[in-house]
Amino acid sequence: ARLYLKYRNLDLLQGVLKSLRPAVVAMIASAGILILKNAFWGSGGTISLTGTEWSMVVIFGICVLLLRKTKLNPIWVMVLAGVMKVGISAMTNVL
Repeated sequence: ARLYLKYRNLDLLQGVLKSLRPAVVAMIASAGILILKNAFWGSGGTISLTGTEWSMVVIFGICVLLLRKTKLNPIWVMVLAGVMKVGISAMTNVL
């Protein structure tokens, strides 16, 4: 951090940081897509409509709506998603 503060106005450093930005965004997007695929269709290789875990799709939709329509902290939304998944799992085990 100290080196960055010292050399942050250097054009070469700014050029390097600007070129790294798209790669970082791509890595974060790739990780998000992989997590979404594993949540909806499991770790198997096939993506099909019949193999979709619809409970996870509903939880995802609720979380997206909460994040877009309210000012909830994303950490609390993730905790709520976990609670919803535990509740759904408990209900399906009882039935």
